[in-house]
Amino acid sequence: MEEGRHALGVQEGGLLVKRTRLNPISKKRRAALPARSAVIREVHERDQHCQFISRLWAPESGWEEGDLVGVPTRCSGPLDVHEIVRRSQNSKAWLDPEACVLLCRRHHEVVTLNPKLGHMLGLVKWSWE
Repeated sequence: MEEGRHALGVQEGGLLVKRTRLNPISKKRRAALPARSAVIREVHERDQHCQFISRLWAPESGWEEGDLVGVPTRCSGPLDVHEIVRRSQNSKAWLDPEACVLLCRRHHEVVTLNPKLGHMLGLVKWSWE
């Protein structure tokens, strides 16, 4: 085997192997972390508790009997900042406090796993909205 090819990380058998550690976060994303911390602080100050229950019982929520079967009504776990618009739909939404709400860990999981319910409660927006 040629020395140059081995130095590039090609092993016998033709498999490419990355010899350096993968970077867990890009430089661009790392530069945005202070702005994200400010958004998290602002959302915590504004909401102060899980917004799932207050949205659930709001008259404009629009849910019907049967929509809430199996949905937990008690909060549990730490409070997480939930992005109403997914990062894959709008990469700048995670830095907008108006596009974020505070949810307990349990309800954050419920909304993530049941986007239709989240949309009904105003906790999820579709890409075309």
